[in-house]
Amino acid sequence: MTRDLSAFPALALLESRLGPALVAAVVQAFLEDTPDTLRKLQAAGATDRPGDVAMYAHAIAGSAAEMGLEALNAAARDLERVARANPSHIAAHLPNVVALCTSGLDSLGRAFADS
Repeated sequence: MTRDLSAFPALALLESRLGPALVAAVVQAFLEDTPDTLRKLQAAGATDRPGDVAMYAHAIAGSAAEMGLEALNAAARDLERVARANPSHIAAHLPNVVALCTSGLDSLGRAFADS
C-alpha cells in the first residue's frame, strides 16, 4: 500500500529504510498508547501533580520525536521543563500540548487508517 507521508517526512524516511509494515506497527502503537498518556497528563495537570506532568510530558515528547511531530515534541519538552522549574505555569502550557497532541493523533490516524 502506498500512503502519502508528505506531512511526515521523518516517517517517510523511516519507511524507506525499514519498510511500511514496521512503520505502520510503530505508528499504530503510538495511536493506541498516546491517548491514555494524554489523559494522564491532563489529569496530573488538573490535580496539581507537577512530577507526573513532567513524566507524562516527557513520554509524549519522546513519542512525538519518533513520529516526527516536531511542534508537539517542542511543546511537550517545554511543558516538562515548566513542570520541573515553575509548576505554577503548567496551566498556561498544557492546552498547547493537548491541542498539538490531538492534532498529531488525528493526522497520523488519517494517514495510517488502512494499516
